[in-house]
Amino acid sequence: MEKTPKYDLSQWEKTDRILMEDFNADNANLEAALAALAAGQTAETTRVNTELAQKADITTLNSVKSALQTEDARLNSVKLQLVDLGRLTITPTGTSRSADVSFNGTLLGQCVAAFVDVTAPSGASQVGVTFNQGGSIAFQSTGVYLSGFMMLYSGNRGRMIFFPLGDPDSIIGGLSVAPNISIGYSSMTFRQVTKIGLYANGSGSPTLPALPFQFQFRGLKAY
Repeated sequence: MEKTPKYDLSQWEKTDRILMEDFNADNANLEAALAALAAGQTAETTRVNTELAQKADITTLNSVKSALQTEDARLNSVKLQLVDLGRLTITPTGTSRSADVSFNGTLLGQCVAAFVDVTAPSGASQVGVTFNQGGSIAFQSTGVYLSGFMMLYSGNRGRMIFFPLGDPDSIIGGLSVAPNISIGYSSMTFRQVTKIGLYANGSGSPTLPALPFQFQFRGLKAY
């Protein structure tokens, strides 16, 4: 009896005896060949799926890389410029404890950082700088009502520094140097500021001197 060359299956001649053992051997050979084929298909499927997953990961990584490069280019193109936002003078009447003028707080809020420099005249004593003094919204410092965010004295020049980061609706908070450093914050936003003014601090009923207080506003803007 002859055998096939690849899987060793029986090939009977007319003169060969047909035995059960030959059929069982053929079936075993077929079973082994089919099992090997199935195992190969499973391995190939696993390999292809792994490659596809790796390609998907690479695509995602390339997408993230591209987004980061775009953001990096945008940030590198941003330039900060110090701009003059204006000046004003407040001259109290000399008979009142407070004095204020209209002011658009959004001008400060549109800046990445904003600076308010105030020069007090000689003769001023414990004068606080205020926002919306006497209005429905009061400036807060360290959690309690304060007549002024920054305290000025005779001939003193002080600076308030805010960091709105270009958002007029952010809560006001910042530093004051005049000459001591203090930190203040508020429950109101820059957009809500409609007045800036002065307030005479101290016991009794002090009044503001009838002298000019100079304000200068500057800001860092992103372009």
